[in-house]
This record gives sequence, structure tokens and C-alpha cells, in this order.
Amino acid sequence: MKKSIRRAFALVMALAMILSFGIVQSFASVHKSSKKYKTYVVIGDSIGSGYGLDGDIDALSTQMTCHHGELVEGSYPALIAKAIGAKKTYNLAREGYSVANFLRILSPEYEEWISQPANWQERWITDFFFMVPKMTDSDDFNNVMENAQTWVKNADVITIQLGSNETGNYAFMAPIIKTLYYAGGLEYEALDTLLNNGLMLPGSFEDLISMIGGYDAYYNELQHGIAEFEKNYDLLIKRIRELNPDCEIYTIGMFNMFRFADPQGSDVQVFLSNMAENSVAELNNYVTKKSKYRKETTYVDVTDAQIHQDDSIESIPYWLHFVMRCHPDKTGHEYMANQVIDAMNNKSTVSMPAFTKGSDGWGVYNKSGNLCTTYNGLARRTSNNKVYYVKSGKYAKTFNGYATYKGKTYYIQKGVWQSSYSGTKKTSSYTYTIKNGIVTKKVKR
Repeated sequence: MKKSIRRAFALVMALAMILSFGIVQSFASVHKSSKKYKTYVVIGDSIGSGYGLDGDIDALSTQMTCHHGELVEGSYPALIAKAIGAKKTYNLAREGYSVANFLRILSPEYEEWISQPANWQERWITDFFFMVPKMTDSDDFNNVMENAQTWVKNADVITIQLGSNETGNYAFMAPIIKTLYYAGGLEYEALDTLLNNGLMLPGSFEDLISMIGGYDAYYNELQHGIAEFEKNYDLLIKRIRELNPDCEIYTIGMFNMFRFADPQGSDVQVFLSNMAENSVAELNNYVTKKSKYRKETTYVDVTDAQIHQDDSIESIPYWLHFVMRCHPDKTGHEYMANQVIDAMNNKSTVSMPAFTKGSDGWGVYNKSGNLCTTYNGLARRTSNNKVYYVKSGKYAKTFNGYATYKGKTYYIQKGVWQSSYSGTKKTSSYTYTIKNGIVTKKVKR
């Protein structure tokens, strides 16, 4: 019975993690941390748990492996813990968890609120994802529920990496979870019955959209999920500060895994990339600019986290292996760790796509070596740290003007950022004040 439940849940998870976003970059080693911390607490989802790093990503045994606080080799929590010399690390990240799950773990007031009949929807969504650790290691689940508040109180540094499960994952999964709930509640037997009756998995993105009720249903659920994240994120930071006013908190951003997917420019790739880009931008913007607790945390940009993905987005293997390949690979985790460590070292963590030379000349290429024809914007060449302007994936060496990237406007000449220029430039419409290649003031003429 227990084995069947785990098999069923592994299949359901193939839909549950459907939007952990990422793109391409590589790094050779983990940066040194100038700061040392005794106690490190990890708050996160399947990425922080190390999902997909400890086995063959195409093996069913790897897909079915759930984690219970261990520091998986090569995962960003393990790399950070080593770099900062942590004597104690408590990894609370689990597959499927959202901000609401951590509120239930850390806040008695939230648990009391969510247990009221009027809040049944939030309750059964979090109950569903609590089933992962409950079913696979109930002792660990109980240990976390009993001790997490104490661990947070004693932390010197905390990283928070959440958001995917509230947004894209929730939008795709909500109809499925509702069906399970209405069919027999969230008892384990409902999953076993589902497996025995035959679980239908989508063979394409269009099949998936159809199975969850169409585009309108998806968008409605997505907007609900984004609103829930924004509300609950503030509650989580507030609760952490109540437990621990002095620890350092680093909020790790999200990333768009569809931006560099193959085939570039296809209807599915463009739709998914735009959808993910909008969701990622909204959540990252909330964390950095709108949240009233934005000054309580340090934001870490992880735009360029490399993932396992390598199949065509229009192929059946892409969707069959999606649950694994939407997650960062070891290079991606190393990059995430380096971004957090740079933030700890008070270095800028704003990252850009890699500017490299490929089969079509200089430009931006994905993991498969294909030119990213839908990408327009800035890219950085790591060998000389220069920033270049890219159009349709290729180096636009005739471009002269200004390009905005993550809130900063760069002065570009002959397709290259003029980082050493300071002064004033005028166009027919505006006067630009520039310092070290960045526009500091823009006045209409």
C-alpha cells in the first residue's frame, strides 16, 4: 500500500512542480565568503531540498526521491553552508512547499487562521503538499513542526527561496488537487485509487492546458496564486523577525526557465516564456519594491540558473521528464550559491545572460548550443566582463543608444556598454546624465 502511494504521488508531482524557472550560465567554483555564520537555516522548496541532484535525472528512483533536511551534495544550501563555515545547518526546504506551508510551520496564529472553515481552500492546498514529507518520513515532519521555530530563533543567517509553487505550479495543479479533494478528501487512499484507475498524463502543453480546464481557468488560478504569495510573503518575513530580530535574511529571486527553451520562436516557447517572464517580474518586483518588509531582506538575483532541460519543448520526452529537468543542475546550484555569497560579501548580484561565440557568431546561446532568437537585451562576456547589446540573440554591433536592464539604463555605443563614460548626452527628445555608463537622470527636452 505504502509503495503504491509513493508511486502515485511521484506521478502527481510530475505536474506539481511545473514552473520552476531558469536560464543558462556556467561557473567554475564557489566563491569565498568574507563572512562566517554559526547557524544557517534554509527555507525553500524542491530546489533548496536538492531535488534531482542525487541520481540519474531520467531514472524513476531519482524522480521518486523526496528529501528530509539532508544537505544534498552540490545543492546551493550545501555549498553555502560550507563557504560560510556553518557549524549547524537546518534545511527546512521540501518538495512542493510554498510560503503558506512555512507559515503553518512557524506561525501558530496562521495555523489557527487557516484552520477556520472559511479558509478551507488555503488549508487543503497546503495539506496536499504536506503529504510529501508525511508519507515519506513522518518522524522528520513531526521534528520540523516541533523545532523549526527554535531553529529560526537561533539562526545567524536565513535564505528564502520560494514562489514557483504559489504561481505556475499552483495554477496547473489547483484543478487536480480540487478533484482529489472533492473525490474523497486528502486521504492517502484517494491517490492509490487514482493510480489503480489509471492516471492520465499530458503528452503536450496543449493537452495539459486542456486537462486543467483551458486558458481562462489557468489565468484565474495564476492570479490567485500571485496574490497569495504577496500576502503570505509579508507575513513570513514579519514572523521571522518576531522570532529573530537580528539574523541576516537573503531572499533568492525567481527565473524564467522557458526563455531559452528550444525550438526558439515557436508558439509554445513564446507563450510559456512570456507567461513566466510576467510572473517572475511581478513577484521579484514585489519582493524588491512593494513589500513593506523589503528592507528586512537582501534580494539575490538568480536570473541565470542553469537547468537540466535539453529536449525540445514540443516533444513528449520534454513533458515526461519535465518534473526533473525544470530544476537547476549542479552548475545552476553552484551559480545560485555564488550569487548568495556575493550578496553576503556586499557585491552586486545583478546577472545577465552569457555572451559567447557560437555557430552563428557572437550572441546568446542556450544549453543546446542554439541561438536564442527571441532574446533582445544585454548580455555579459565573462572573459572581459564587458556588456553587449543583443538583438534576436545576435550581437547588434551597429546599435547606438540606451538599453534598460533590471531597473538600470545602460549607455550603448556600437553594441557595447560604455562603462567608462561619464557626462551628458542629448537626443531630439531627452537629455541624459550618465555616470560610469549608467543613466542617472533623464529629462525631456
